[in-house]
Amino acid sequence: MSIDNYIIYALIDPHTNEVRYIGRSCSGLKRPREHSCPKNLRTKRTHCVSWIKSLNGEKPKVDILDIGLDSKHLDSLEQKWISFGKSIGWNLTNHAAGGGGSKEYRHTAEAKAKISAANTKELHSLWKGGLPRCVDCDSLLRCYNSLRCKSCAGKHRYKSKKKEYKCLDCSTMITRGGVRCRKCSAIARQKPHSCIYCGSRTYSTKCTTCINCKNVKPISVSTKAGHFIGTWKSAMSCSNELQISYDGIWKCLVGKRKTHKNLVFRYIPMEVSH
Repeated sequence: MSIDNYIIYALIDPHTNEVRYIGRSCSGLKRPREHSCPKNLRTKRTHCVSWIKSLNGEKPKVDILDIGLDSKHLDSLEQKWISFGKSIGWNLTNHAAGGGGSKEYRHTAEAKAKISAANTKELHSLWKGGLPRCVDCDSLLRCYNSLRCKSCAGKHRYKSKKKEYKCLDCSTMITRGGVRCRKCSAIARQKPHSCIYCGSRTYSTKCTTCINCKNVKPISVSTKAGHFIGTWKSAMSCSNELQISYDGIWKCLVGKRKTHKNLVFRYIPMEVSH
């Protein structure tokens, strides 16, 4: 990169020829011209941007004050020129002392009060009847297109994510993570028994696995020669009773395998099973 790209520039008012801003650039005159681009004027809210907007469409003049060797050298040069300009009475729009941008700058209490009053006045103009209020806690809102404050909005999102479920026994709606309401859970703990489908220990007539499963169907078991062995209410109950792998039974039922352990497994049509 050329040394001429490292410059200290000044933005000058075209009406009064006063120096209003001092900045640094590592890309020549490209950086000074960015101050007047429409996107910068539309998105940024700084003292320099407000001054450029007050020019009513005219662009400020650019003057090169000094040339640096590298970016680190520009930091010291910028601080030097800003302090020099303020010492001789230039009406600069720079917030910080230079060298590191405006990150280290902090508004004074008086400046914060002015900004707050300006924002509140702007919101009052948007809402002619007054500032909007939160629909839950009735607190004032700073955003005219919101319904809730930040605190209430977070609580509302949490409530909307909580789903309702039906209790397995009494069918009442519950919002907690269990499958039964408190009353039915207390009763079920006293009466444990086996699931009618898979035979696993449960507190209802059917375990949650079988209730959620849509493919619980009765099956028949026979040998290769055609000798009938018996029927079971589900593949899981057959697997538990005969001590056979459920995966092998399932592959026979869906047609991926003809036999498993020299046995043939078939679904019983619902009309026959009834």
